[in-house]
Amino acid sequence: MQSGTSAFLNAGSPPGQVFGSSLGRPYLNLRPRVDTSAGSSTTTYTFASPTPAAGWAMVLGDVDADQVRVQARRADGGAASADDLGFAGSFNACDFGTPRTAGCAAGVGDAPAWDAGTQTLTGDTATATTGAFADTVGATGWFRPTTPLSSITLTYTRREGAPVFQTWFAAESRGLSGTVVVPAGGAPCTGGTTTARLLTADGTEVASAPVVDGAYAFDGLALRDDYRVVVDPPAGCLVEGDPEREASAVVEQPDQPDAVVGPFEVRAIVPAPVSGTVRDTDGAGIGGVAVTLDRPDGTAATTTTAADGTYLLDDNPVGDGYVVSIDVPAGYTGDDAREPFDVTAPAAGQEPAPVTGQDFVLAPVAAEPGTPPGTDPTTPEPTPPTDPPATPVQPGGGDDAGDGADAGDGAEVGDGAAGDDPSAGVQTGGAGGELPDTGGPSPAPLALGAGLALSGAVVLLTDARLRRRRRL
Repeated sequence: MQSGTSAFLNAGSPPGQVFGSSLGRPYLNLRPRVDTSAGSSTTTYTFASPTPAAGWAMVLGDVDADQVRVQARRADGGAASADDLGFAGSFNACDFGTPRTAGCAAGVGDAPAWDAGTQTLTGDTATATTGAFADTVGATGWFRPTTPLSSITLTYTRREGAPVFQTWFAAESRGLSGTVVVPAGGAPCTGGTTTARLLTADGTEVASAPVVDGAYAFDGLALRDDYRVVVDPPAGCLVEGDPEREASAVVEQPDQPDAVVGPFEVRAIVPAPVSGTVRDTDGAGIGGVAVTLDRPDGTAATTTTAADGTYLLDDNPVGDGYVVSIDVPAGYTGDDAREPFDVTAPAAGQEPAPVTGQDFVLAPVAAEPGTPPGTDPTTPEPTPPTDPPATPVQPGGGDDAGDGADAGDGAEVGDGAAGDDPSAGVQTGGAGGELPDTGGPSPAPLALGAGLALSGAVVLLTDARLRRRRRL
Protein backbone atom coordinates (compact mmCIF):
# COMPACT_ATOMS: atom_id res chain seq x y z
CA MET A 1 0.00 0.00 0.00
CA GLN A 2 1.58 3.28 -1.12
CA SER A 3 1.18 6.64 0.57
CA GLY A 4 0.04 8.59 -2.47
CA THR A 5 2.44 11.49 -1.85
CA SER A 6 4.50 11.11 -5.04
CA ALA A 7 2.02 9.28 -7.30
CA PHE A 8 -1.52 10.59 -7.40
CA LEU A 9 -4.41 11.82 -9.54
CA ASN A 10 -4.87 15.56 -9.22
CA ALA A 11 -8.18 17.38 -9.02
CA GLY A 12 -8.10 18.26 -12.72
CA SER A 13 -7.96 14.64 -13.90
CA PRO A 14 -11.24 12.99 -14.94
CA PRO A 15 -11.55 10.99 -11.67
CA GLY A 16 -10.36 14.02 -9.70
CA GLN A 17 -13.18 16.13 -11.09
CA VAL A 18 -15.67 13.65 -9.59
CA PHE A 19 -13.96 12.44 -6.41
CA GLY A 20 -11.30 15.05 -5.70
CA SER A 21 -7.53 14.68 -5.68
CA SER A 22 -5.96 11.43 -4.46
CA LEU A 23 -2.85 13.27 -3.22
CA GLY A 24 -1.86 11.75 0.11
CA ARG A 25 -4.33 8.89 -0.17
CA PRO A 26 -3.21 5.24 -0.36
CA TYR A 27 -3.17 3.11 -3.50
CA LEU A 28 -1.73 -0.25 -4.60
CA ASN A 29 1.26 -0.97 -6.87
CA LEU A 30 1.32 -4.34 -8.67
CA ARG A 31 3.47 -6.00 -11.31
CA PRO A 32 3.57 -9.44 -12.98
CA ARG A 33 5.43 -12.05 -10.97
CA VAL A 34 6.83 -13.40 -14.28
CA ASP A 35 8.37 -10.69 -16.43
CA THR A 36 7.75 -12.29 -19.82
CA SER A 37 5.04 -11.73 -22.39
CA ALA A 38 3.97 -15.35 -21.84
CA GLY A 39 3.42 -14.77 -18.13
CA SER A 40 0.81 -12.80 -16.28
CA SER A 41 -0.39 -11.99 -12.78
CA THR A 42 -3.95 -12.38 -11.54
CA THR A 43 -5.28 -10.15 -8.76
CA THR A 44 -8.79 -10.54 -7.36
CA TYR A 45 -10.49 -8.01 -5.10
CA THR A 46 -13.40 -9.60 -3.21
CA PHE A 47 -15.76 -7.20 -1.45
CA ALA A 48 -17.23 -8.12 1.95
CA SER A 49 -20.61 -6.97 0.64
CA PRO A 50 -21.63 -6.03 -2.92
CA THR A 51 -20.54 -2.61 -4.11
CA PRO A 52 -23.09 0.15 -4.68
CA ALA A 53 -24.73 0.20 -8.10
CA ALA A 54 -23.21 3.63 -8.78
CA GLY A 55 -21.11 6.36 -7.24
CA TRP A 56 -17.69 4.69 -7.17
CA ALA A 57 -14.76 4.09 -9.48
CA MET A 58 -11.68 1.95 -10.08
CA VAL A 59 -8.66 3.61 -11.71
CA LEU A 60 -5.75 1.70 -13.31
CA GLY A 61 -2.61 3.78 -13.78
CA ASP A 62 0.68 3.34 -15.67
CA VAL A 63 -0.84 1.01 -18.28
CA ASP A 64 1.58 1.94 -21.03
CA ALA A 65 3.81 -0.87 -22.31
CA ASP A 66 1.55 -3.54 -20.84
CA GLN A 67 -2.09 -4.65 -20.75
CA VAL A 68 -4.77 -5.53 -18.19
CA ARG A 69 -7.80 -7.73 -18.68
CA VAL A 70 -10.67 -6.68 -16.38
CA GLN A 71 -13.26 -9.24 -15.28
CA ALA A 72 -15.80 -9.11 -12.46
CA ARG A 73 -18.65 -10.95 -10.78
CA ARG A 74 -21.99 -9.27 -10.32
CA ALA A 75 -23.74 -9.50 -6.96
CA ASP A 76 -26.09 -12.12 -8.46
CA GLY A 77 -23.11 -14.33 -9.29
CA GLY A 78 -23.09 -13.74 -13.03
CA ALA A 79 -20.11 -12.59 -15.04
CA ALA A 80 -20.05 -8.82 -15.48
CA SER A 81 -20.26 -7.53 -19.05
CA ALA A 82 -18.23 -4.66 -20.46
CA ASP A 83 -21.30 -2.45 -19.98
CA ASP A 84 -21.48 -3.52 -16.32
CA LEU A 85 -17.84 -2.50 -15.84
CA GLY A 86 -18.64 1.01 -17.07
CA PHE A 87 -15.40 1.99 -18.80
CA ALA A 88 -15.28 5.77 -18.33
CA GLY A 89 -12.34 6.61 -20.58
CA SER A 90 -8.57 6.78 -20.80
CA PHE A 91 -6.25 9.73 -20.26
CA ASN A 92 -2.74 10.69 -19.25
CA ALA A 93 -2.55 11.87 -15.66
CA CYS A 94 0.31 14.26 -16.44
CA ASP A 95 -1.86 16.42 -18.70
CA PHE A 96 -4.06 18.20 -16.15
CA GLY A 97 -1.90 20.90 -14.63
CA THR A 98 -0.19 20.97 -11.28
CA PRO A 99 0.52 19.44 -8.88
CA ARG A 100 1.79 16.50 -10.91
CA THR A 101 3.14 13.05 -10.07
CA ALA A 102 6.93 12.85 -9.77
CA GLY A 103 8.44 12.33 -13.23
CA CYS A 104 5.49 13.91 -15.04
CA ALA A 105 5.79 16.59 -17.68
CA ALA A 106 3.00 18.34 -19.51
CA GLY A 107 1.96 17.01 -22.89
CA VAL A 108 2.87 13.32 -22.49
CA GLY A 109 -0.38 12.35 -24.17
CA ASP A 110 0.01 8.57 -24.05
CA ALA A 111 -3.23 6.79 -23.02
CA PRO A 112 -4.29 3.12 -23.11
CA ALA A 113 -7.01 1.76 -25.42
CA TRP A 114 -10.05 -0.21 -24.19
CA ASP A 115 -11.32 -3.25 -26.10
CA ALA A 116 -14.85 -3.95 -24.84
CA GLY A 117 -14.97 -7.29 -26.64
CA THR A 118 -12.08 -8.77 -24.67
CA GLN A 119 -12.47 -6.39 -21.70
CA THR A 120 -8.79 -5.52 -22.02
CA LEU A 121 -6.99 -2.23 -21.46
CA THR A 122 -3.86 -2.06 -23.64
CA GLY A 123 -1.18 0.61 -23.40
CA ASP A 124 1.04 2.31 -25.93
CA THR A 125 -1.03 1.58 -29.03
CA ALA A 126 0.40 4.62 -30.83
CA THR A 127 3.81 2.96 -31.27
CA ALA A 128 2.65 -0.65 -31.60
CA THR A 129 3.53 -0.77 -35.30
CA THR A 130 7.17 0.03 -34.55
CA GLY A 131 7.59 -3.09 -32.42
CA ALA A 132 8.96 -1.03 -29.53
CA PHE A 133 6.52 -0.30 -26.74
CA ALA A 134 7.69 2.86 -25.02
CA ASP A 135 7.51 3.02 -21.24
CA THR A 136 5.88 6.40 -20.59
CA VAL A 137 4.34 8.08 -17.55
CA GLY A 138 0.72 8.58 -16.52
CA ALA A 139 -1.18 6.34 -18.99
CA THR A 140 -4.46 5.67 -17.16
CA GLY A 141 -7.89 4.11 -17.69
CA TRP A 142 -10.83 4.23 -15.30
CA PHE A 143 -14.15 2.49 -14.70
CA ARG A 144 -17.46 3.49 -13.10
CA PRO A 145 -19.39 0.21 -12.69
CA THR A 146 -23.12 0.34 -13.27
CA THR A 147 -24.21 -2.72 -11.28
CA PRO A 148 -23.33 -4.11 -7.83
CA LEU A 149 -20.20 -6.26 -7.97
CA SER A 150 -18.96 -8.94 -5.57
CA SER A 151 -15.41 -9.18 -6.95
CA ILE A 152 -13.05 -7.80 -9.60
CA THR A 153 -10.21 -9.76 -11.24
CA LEU A 154 -7.31 -8.06 -13.03
CA THR A 155 -5.07 -10.14 -15.29
CA TYR A 156 -1.97 -8.06 -15.91
CA THR A 157 0.47 -8.97 -18.70
CA ARG A 158 3.92 -7.56 -19.40
CA ARG A 159 4.60 -6.75 -23.03
CA GLU A 160 8.19 -5.62 -22.53
CA GLY A 161 10.49 -4.48 -19.72
CA ALA A 162 9.60 -4.61 -16.01
CA PRO A 163 6.26 -2.85 -15.75
CA VAL A 164 4.28 -1.72 -12.72
CA PHE A 165 0.70 -0.53 -12.53
CA GLN A 166 -1.36 1.22 -9.88
CA THR A 167 -4.90 0.67 -8.65
CA TRP A 168 -7.04 3.30 -6.99
CA PHE A 169 -10.58 2.91 -5.65
CA ALA A 170 -12.71 5.98 -5.00
CA ALA A 171 -16.28 6.43 -3.84
CA GLU A 172 -18.69 9.32 -3.67
CA SER A 173 -20.37 9.82 -0.34
CA ARG A 174 -23.53 11.44 0.90
CA GLY A 175 -24.99 12.38 4.20
CA LEU A 176 -28.35 11.13 5.42
CA SER A 177 -30.41 13.04 7.96
CA GLY A 178 -33.83 13.04 9.53
CA THR A 179 -35.99 14.40 12.30
CA VAL A 180 -37.88 13.12 15.32
CA VAL A 181 -41.03 14.97 16.40
CA VAL A 182 -43.67 14.70 19.10
CA PRO A 183 -47.03 13.73 17.56
CA ALA A 184 -50.09 15.88 18.08
CA GLY A 185 -51.59 15.20 21.51
CA GLY A 186 -48.50 13.36 22.72
CA ALA A 187 -46.17 14.24 25.57
CA PRO A 188 -42.44 14.69 24.92
CA CYS A 189 -39.90 12.20 26.25
CA THR A 190 -37.93 13.20 29.32
CA GLY A 191 -35.03 11.64 31.17
CA GLY A 192 -33.31 9.91 28.27
CA THR A 193 -31.89 10.22 24.75
CA THR A 194 -33.46 8.92 21.55
CA THR A 195 -30.93 7.23 19.26
CA ALA A 196 -31.05 6.70 15.50
CA ARG A 197 -29.22 3.70 14.02
CA LEU A 198 -28.33 3.12 10.36
CA LEU A 199 -28.45 -0.47 9.06
CA THR A 200 -27.82 -2.12 5.72
CA ALA A 201 -30.33 -4.54 4.22
CA ASP A 202 -28.70 -7.52 5.94
CA GLY A 203 -29.00 -5.88 9.36
CA THR A 204 -25.39 -4.74 9.71
CA GLU A 205 -25.19 -1.56 11.76
CA VAL A 206 -23.26 1.12 9.87
CA ALA A 207 -23.56 4.02 12.29
CA SER A 208 -25.57 5.45 15.17
CA ALA A 209 -26.28 9.02 16.20
CA PRO A 210 -28.10 10.70 19.08
CA VAL A 211 -31.20 12.74 18.33
CA VAL A 212 -30.35 16.31 19.35
CA ASP A 213 -32.98 19.04 19.22
CA GLY A 214 -35.18 16.72 17.20
CA ALA A 215 -32.61 15.90 14.50
CA TYR A 216 -29.96 13.31 13.66
CA ALA A 217 -27.44 12.93 10.83
CA PHE A 218 -25.05 10.37 9.35
CA ASP A 219 -22.11 11.54 7.24
CA GLY A 220 -19.78 9.96 4.67
CA LEU A 221 -22.09 7.19 3.45
CA ALA A 222 -21.56 5.13 0.32
CA LEU A 223 -24.26 5.66 -2.30
CA ARG A 224 -26.56 2.75 -1.47
CA ASP A 225 -30.34 2.57 -1.71
CA ASP A 226 -30.81 -0.26 0.81
CA TYR A 227 -30.18 1.50 4.12
CA ARG A 228 -32.65 1.33 7.00
CA VAL A 229 -33.00 3.83 9.83
CA VAL A 230 -34.18 2.53 13.22
CA VAL A 231 -35.13 4.89 16.05
CA ASP A 232 -34.66 3.65 19.62
CA PRO A 233 -36.55 5.78 22.17
CA PRO A 234 -35.49 5.93 25.85
CA ALA A 235 -37.30 4.00 28.57
CA GLY A 236 -40.85 5.23 29.08
CA CYS A 237 -41.27 6.33 25.45
CA LEU A 238 -42.37 4.74 22.18
CA VAL A 239 -42.23 5.33 18.44
CA GLU A 240 -45.70 5.91 17.10
CA GLY A 241 -45.94 3.95 13.87
CA ASP A 242 -43.11 1.95 12.36
CA PRO A 243 -39.80 2.47 14.24
CA GLU A 244 -37.89 1.43 11.12
CA ARG A 245 -37.78 3.14 7.71
CA GLU A 246 -36.13 2.34 4.41
CA ALA A 247 -33.62 5.00 3.42
CA SER A 248 -31.49 5.75 0.37
CA ALA A 249 -28.27 7.74 0.19
CA VAL A 250 -28.69 8.00 -3.58
CA VAL A 251 -30.16 11.42 -4.34
CA GLU A 252 -31.48 12.64 -7.67
CA GLN A 253 -29.95 16.13 -7.49
CA PRO A 254 -26.12 16.11 -7.60
CA ASP A 255 -26.00 19.43 -5.72
CA GLN A 256 -28.18 18.10 -2.88
CA PRO A 257 -25.72 17.32 -0.07
CA ASP A 258 -27.90 15.00 2.00
CA ALA A 259 -30.65 12.46 1.59
CA VAL A 260 -33.53 13.07 3.97
CA VAL A 261 -35.71 10.57 5.85
CA GLY A 262 -39.25 11.56 6.82
CA PRO A 263 -39.92 12.37 10.49
CA PHE A 264 -40.36 9.72 13.17
CA GLU A 265 -42.94 10.39 15.87
CA VAL A 266 -41.75 9.68 19.42
CA ARG A 267 -43.76 10.35 22.58
CA ALA A 268 -44.06 9.37 26.21
CA ILE A 269 -45.95 6.15 26.91
CA VAL A 270 -49.47 6.69 28.25
CA PRO A 271 -50.53 4.23 30.99
CA ALA A 272 -51.30 1.46 30.91
CA PRO A 273 -49.10 -0.13 28.23
CA VAL A 274 -49.63 -3.69 27.02
CA SER A 275 -46.60 -5.39 25.52
CA GLY A 276 -45.24 -8.73 24.36
CA THR A 277 -43.14 -10.55 21.78
CA VAL A 278 -43.89 -12.86 18.87
CA ARG A 279 -41.18 -15.53 18.53
CA ASP A 280 -40.57 -18.73 16.67
CA THR A 281 -39.85 -22.04 18.41
CA ASP A 282 -36.11 -21.27 18.35
CA GLY A 283 -36.69 -18.03 20.25
CA ALA A 284 -36.06 -15.67 17.33
CA GLY A 285 -38.36 -12.66 17.06
CA ILE A 286 -40.71 -12.46 14.07
CA GLY A 287 -41.10 -8.95 12.69
CA GLY A 288 -44.01 -7.49 10.76
CA VAL A 289 -46.76 -9.48 12.52
CA ALA A 290 -50.09 -7.65 12.84
CA VAL A 291 -51.20 -7.34 16.50
CA THR A 292 -54.69 -6.29 17.69
CA LEU A 293 -55.73 -5.32 21.22
CA ASP A 294 -59.50 -5.55 21.79
CA ARG A 295 -60.57 -3.34 24.69
CA PRO A 296 -63.51 -3.83 27.06
CA ASP A 297 -65.26 -0.72 25.69
CA GLY A 298 -65.45 -2.27 22.21
CA THR A 299 -62.61 -0.26 20.67
CA ALA A 300 -59.45 -1.81 19.30
CA ALA A 301 -55.83 -0.76 18.81
CA THR A 302 -53.49 -2.25 16.23
CA THR A 303 -49.77 -2.31 15.54
CA THR A 304 -47.13 -4.56 13.98
CA THR A 305 -44.18 -6.22 15.63
CA ALA A 306 -40.72 -4.67 15.26
CA ALA A 307 -37.86 -6.60 13.64
CA ASP A 308 -37.12 -8.29 16.99
CA GLY A 309 -40.75 -9.39 17.36
CA THR A 310 -41.68 -6.94 20.11
CA TYR A 311 -44.81 -4.77 20.25
CA LEU A 312 -46.41 -2.24 22.62
CA LEU A 313 -49.87 -0.69 22.69
CA ASP A 314 -50.53 2.01 25.30
CA ASP A 315 -53.23 4.38 26.56
CA ASN A 316 -55.38 1.56 27.97
CA PRO A 317 -57.74 2.54 30.80
CA VAL A 318 -58.64 0.36 33.79
CA GLY A 319 -60.99 -2.41 32.73
CA ASP A 320 -61.65 -6.14 32.55
CA GLY A 321 -61.51 -8.43 29.52
CA TYR A 322 -58.70 -7.13 27.31
CA VAL A 323 -57.63 -9.61 24.57
CA VAL A 324 -54.50 -9.58 22.39
CA SER A 325 -54.59 -11.42 19.08
CA ILE A 326 -52.31 -11.70 16.04
CA ASP A 327 -52.55 -12.54 12.37
CA VAL A 328 -50.40 -15.67 12.15
CA PRO A 329 -48.09 -15.09 9.15
CA ALA A 330 -47.83 -17.54 6.27
CA GLY A 331 -45.44 -20.39 6.93
CA TYR A 332 -46.17 -20.56 10.66
CA THR A 333 -48.77 -22.16 12.91
CA GLY A 334 -49.79 -21.45 16.50
CA ASP A 335 -52.37 -19.80 18.73
CA ASP A 336 -53.61 -16.49 17.41
CA ALA A 337 -55.09 -15.11 20.65
CA ARG A 338 -54.16 -14.85 24.32
CA GLU A 339 -56.41 -15.40 27.31
CA PRO A 340 -58.33 -12.29 28.47
CA PHE A 341 -56.64 -10.08 31.09
CA ASP A 342 -57.47 -6.99 33.15
CA VAL A 343 -55.91 -3.59 33.62
CA THR A 344 -56.36 -3.15 37.34
CA ALA A 345 -57.09 0.03 39.27
CA PRO A 346 -53.95 1.48 40.86
CA ALA A 347 -53.48 2.63 44.42
CA ALA A 348 -54.38 6.23 45.11
CA GLY A 349 -51.97 8.60 43.39
CA GLN A 350 -50.43 5.84 41.27
CA GLU A 351 -50.73 4.96 37.58
CA PRO A 352 -52.02 1.59 36.30
CA ALA A 353 -49.24 -1.00 36.14
CA PRO A 354 -47.92 -2.04 32.73
CA VAL A 355 -49.18 -5.36 31.38
CA THR A 356 -46.26 -7.39 30.04
CA GLY A 357 -45.66 -10.90 28.78
CA GLN A 358 -48.45 -11.06 26.22
CA ASP A 359 -46.28 -13.33 24.09
CA PHE A 360 -46.84 -15.71 21.21
CA VAL A 361 -44.74 -18.66 20.05
CA LEU A 362 -45.21 -19.83 16.47
CA ALA A 363 -43.90 -23.01 14.89
CA PRO A 364 -42.74 -23.23 11.28
CA VAL A 365 -45.13 -25.24 9.13
CA ALA A 366 -43.74 -28.68 8.29
CA ALA A 367 -42.16 -28.53 4.87
CA GLU A 368 -40.09 -30.62 2.52
CA PRO A 369 -36.48 -31.13 3.63
CA GLY A 370 -34.34 -28.15 2.72
CA THR A 371 -37.20 -25.63 2.79
CA PRO A 372 -36.27 -22.65 5.03
CA PRO A 373 -38.32 -22.26 8.26
CA GLY A 374 -41.24 -19.89 7.90
CA THR A 375 -41.75 -20.68 4.22
CA ASP A 376 -45.32 -21.25 3.14
CA PRO A 377 -45.29 -24.82 1.73
CA THR A 378 -48.20 -24.01 -0.58
CA THR A 379 -46.10 -21.42 -2.41
CA PRO A 380 -43.53 -22.91 -4.79
CA GLU A 381 -40.00 -21.69 -4.21
CA PRO A 382 -38.37 -19.91 -7.16
CA THR A 383 -35.56 -21.79 -8.85
CA PRO A 384 -32.27 -20.16 -7.83
CA PRO A 385 -30.18 -18.77 -10.68
CA THR A 386 -27.37 -20.97 -11.90
CA ASP A 387 -23.93 -19.47 -11.39
CA PRO A 388 -22.27 -19.53 -14.79
CA PRO A 389 -18.79 -21.06 -14.81
CA ALA A 390 -15.97 -18.64 -14.31
CA THR A 391 -14.30 -17.53 -17.51
CA PRO A 392 -10.73 -18.87 -17.59
CA VAL A 393 -8.18 -16.09 -17.36
CA GLN A 394 -5.66 -16.41 -20.16
CA PRO A 395 -2.35 -14.60 -20.27
CA GLY A 396 -2.26 -11.75 -22.76
CA GLY A 397 0.32 -11.26 -25.47
CA GLY A 398 2.50 -8.52 -26.83
CA ASP A 399 5.64 -6.70 -25.66
CA ASP A 400 6.45 -3.92 -23.28
CA ALA A 401 9.33 -1.49 -22.72
CA GLY A 402 10.95 -1.57 -19.29
CA ASP A 403 9.74 0.53 -16.42
CA GLY A 404 13.21 0.76 -14.97
CA ALA A 405 14.10 0.87 -11.29
CA ASP A 406 11.36 1.43 -8.75
CA ALA A 407 11.61 4.53 -6.58
CA GLY A 408 9.59 7.06 -4.70
CA ASP A 409 7.12 5.79 -2.14
CA GLY A 410 9.44 3.39 -0.32
CA ALA A 411 11.06 -0.01 -0.47
CA GLU A 412 9.85 -2.96 -2.53
CA VAL A 413 7.63 -5.45 -0.69
CA GLY A 414 8.76 -9.00 -1.60
CA ASP A 415 11.27 -9.99 -4.21
CA GLY A 416 8.91 -12.09 -6.33
CA ALA A 417 10.90 -15.29 -5.97
CA ALA A 418 8.97 -18.51 -6.45
CA GLY A 419 7.06 -19.42 -3.31
CA ASP A 420 7.43 -16.01 -1.66
CA ASP A 421 4.41 -14.54 0.05
CA PRO A 422 4.89 -10.89 -0.97
CA SER A 423 2.69 -9.38 1.74
CA ALA A 424 0.57 -10.33 4.73
CA GLY A 425 -3.01 -10.94 3.64
CA VAL A 426 -1.99 -11.84 0.08
CA GLN A 427 -2.10 -15.36 -1.38
CA THR A 428 0.22 -16.35 -4.19
CA GLY A 429 -0.34 -18.88 -6.93
CA GLY A 430 0.52 -20.06 -10.39
CA ALA A 431 -0.19 -18.65 -13.80
CA GLY A 432 -3.52 -18.62 -15.55
CA GLY A 433 -5.59 -17.19 -12.71
CA GLU A 434 -5.58 -20.32 -10.50
CA LEU A 435 -4.89 -19.41 -6.87
CA PRO A 436 -4.14 -22.65 -5.00
CA ASP A 437 -4.60 -23.18 -1.29
CA THR A 438 -1.20 -22.38 0.20
CA GLY A 439 -2.09 -23.79 3.60
CA GLY A 440 -1.52 -20.39 5.16
CA PRO A 441 -3.98 -18.07 6.90
CA SER A 442 -6.99 -16.66 5.08
CA PRO A 443 -6.37 -13.29 3.42
CA ALA A 444 -6.90 -10.35 5.73
CA PRO A 445 -9.26 -7.46 4.91
CA LEU A 446 -7.52 -4.80 2.84
CA ALA A 447 -8.30 -1.22 3.85
CA LEU A 448 -8.07 1.15 0.90
CA GLY A 449 -7.65 4.38 2.81
CA ALA A 450 -9.93 6.98 4.33
CA GLY A 451 -12.22 8.54 1.77
CA LEU A 452 -11.32 6.00 -0.91
CA ALA A 453 -12.61 2.71 0.46
CA LEU A 454 -15.91 1.23 -0.56
CA SER A 455 -18.39 0.16 2.08
CA GLY A 456 -17.07 -2.91 3.89
CA ALA A 457 -13.76 -4.74 3.85
CA VAL A 458 -11.95 -5.85 0.71
CA VAL A 459 -9.95 -9.08 0.43
CA LEU A 460 -7.07 -9.13 -2.05
CA LEU A 461 -5.96 -12.36 -3.72
CA THR A 462 -2.99 -11.94 -6.01
CA ASP A 463 -0.08 -13.74 -7.56
CA ALA A 464 1.39 -10.38 -8.56
CA ARG A 465 4.39 -8.77 -6.98
CA LEU A 466 3.50 -5.87 -4.72
CA ARG A 467 5.85 -3.01 -5.60
CA ARG A 468 6.42 0.49 -4.39
CA ARG A 469 6.90 2.86 -7.27
CA ARG A 470 6.69 6.54 -7.93
CA ARG A 471 5.06 6.64 -11.35
CA LEU A 472 1.35 6.71 -12.12
